[in-house]
Amino acid sequence: MCLTVYFLIKMDKKLFLLMYNFTAERKLVKKGVLCLAKLSKGFFFVVYGLGALFLLTEAPMTAVKFLLIPFFVLCYNSFLRKTIGRVRPFAEFQLEPLLAHEENGSCPSNHAASAMVIALAFWLISPYISLCLAVLAVFTGLSRVCAGVHYPFDVFLGWLIGGITGILGFIIL
Repeated sequence: MCLTVYFLIKMDKKLFLLMYNFTAERKLVKKGVLCLAKLSKGFFFVVYGLGALFLLTEAPMTAVKFLLIPFFVLCYNSFLRKTIGRVRPFAEFQLEPLLAHEENGSCPSNHAASAMVIALAFWLISPYISLCLAVLAVFTGLSRVCAGVHYPFDVFLGWLIGGITGILGFIIL
């Protein structure tokens, strides 16, 4: 078991370095990654707010699910981050991150978890919008790795938490 965990951690670090170095060495890729990483947070916040306003006027009981489940996912994910306490990759490897960021709280990624659960929340409004947002959530997570602020596993775990907790929450409530 320990050997498997060691191997996964080593692969996670190698994949991070591959993605980060690829981005850092290519000016156009770097600009695209930075643009996506910076704009996606605000984009998801605005879209989520518009979705909430729409549901509050059209289906107030559905709006409760739409608002509560992503809030729960963010709280749960934040608790896990504090419990795990993983150092960010740029701090561990002493690299210059492409995005300014604090050094701790890397795993799981709040951006990945939030983006994924918001994408799933939009299934309550439109499956097509939900699918488009899920694709954007994937690219948002990848941009966080390429920018040097998360390991791939951090992002994968964020997607998993946002996805599974979101799906279960929307089914149960």
